[in-house]
Order: sequence, then C-alpha cells, then structure tokens
Amino acid sequence: MSNEQEWPLFEVFIRSKQGVSHVHAGSLHAADAQMALD
Repeated sequence: MSNEQEWPLFEVFIRSKQGVSHVHAGSLHAADAQMALD
C-alpha cells in the first residue's frame, strides 16, 4: 500500500480501568493492526 489513504481505517476506543463503557477517541489509518497499536 503506497499511502495512508489506502490503508485500513482503525477506530480507537478508550476505557477507564474501573469503567465498563468505551468512549470513542478517534480513528487512524495504519498498514496493519500492529502498526495501529504502536
């Protein structure tokens, strides 16, 4: 894949350690899941 617009879109959610609900924190393009986590 040559640029980030061709990469898959990953959605980012956060959750507090004691909470059960997730909050959408944003989205990002990454070549793969590992890159999205980094």
